[in-house]
Amino acid sequence: MNVSPEQAGYLWDILVHARDIQSHLSGISKAEYLQDRKTQQAVERCFEIMGEAAGQLLPETVNQIPNLPVRPMREMRNFLIHVYFSIDLERVWNTCQKNIPEVIAALEPHEQSLQQGT
Repeated sequence: MNVSPEQAGYLWDILVHARDIQSHLSGISKAEYLQDRKTQQAVERCFEIMGEAAGQLLPETVNQIPNLPVRPMREMRNFLIHVYFSIDLERVWNTCQKNIPEVIAALEPHEQSLQQGT
């Protein structure tokens, strides 16, 4: 992957926070998630960071990782920021189940270069 250190940093932040979401949800059911405000807030914060980082990615960076779901990350961030008063927890849970594995799968092959900032 050929990206600037700054772009690598954004991608690294996305990967780290996607893994954090998986960690927060590890071993808990959807019903438990829907009742656990602390976990909800942790997951929401991770999505906010991921979406903000995704918004900083340049088109040439995104083109190098075509399977990275940049748009869903941005949309989730905007949803959480602007509709904070009525967050649809089902939507958040479903996004975690569908998009987080996609994010990790898209970025893990580049993990070493992202850590090194190149």
